[in-house]
Amino acid sequence: MTSIQKEIQKPHNIVVMTDLALGDDWAAMMGLCAFAAMNKSIGLHFVGAYGNRSTEETTRNLSQQIPLLWKQLERESTTCPQVYKGADRAMNSDAPYQVAQDGIERIIHADFPTTSMENGPIKPVEALYQSLLKSNIPIAILSLGAPTEAVYATGRLKTRIDQSIAMLGTLTTQGNTDPHREA
Repeated sequence: MTSIQKEIQKPHNIVVMTDLALGDDWAAMMGLCAFAAMNKSIGLHFVGAYGNRSTEETTRNLSQQIPLLWKQLERESTTCPQVYKGADRAMNSDAPYQVAQDGIERIIHADFPTTSMENGPIKPVEALYQSLLKSNIPIAILSLGAPTEAVYATGRLKTRIDQSIAMLGTLTTQGNTDPHREA
């Protein structure tokens, strides 16, 4: 067995913080679900956060799309990654983020087609953090949306985080300001 194969098989909790819409975050979600479906030592968790959509919308997207994808991977629903509701606003904002119907976020990223799939269970993100703090398994964070939830997670989980990867946005401005600044 190669060192890469050994590394891949090490247990990890992977926490994906995303403002899920159709785009790069959708591709990452599919790849991570396939990886976790093949590797039983991976605990995969998704946290919906604002950015391309409101937290309500991204969490709803996750709670519909993750179970659907898991079913397509022919995995038991009892092993499906959990969905949590994360940050709903920038750090200095008093109000939750809402995307205008004709807002730049909707222009950049398409909406998910409606599905007859029922929403999976959505839990508050603090339940995830409490569970991870009780576990001895290393934590990897992948932040694909506004970094606010990653900042909260880092403060909460501190030295328990083994790896952290982020596609950064801004901490003080909500949403994408134009199509060229998103990445």
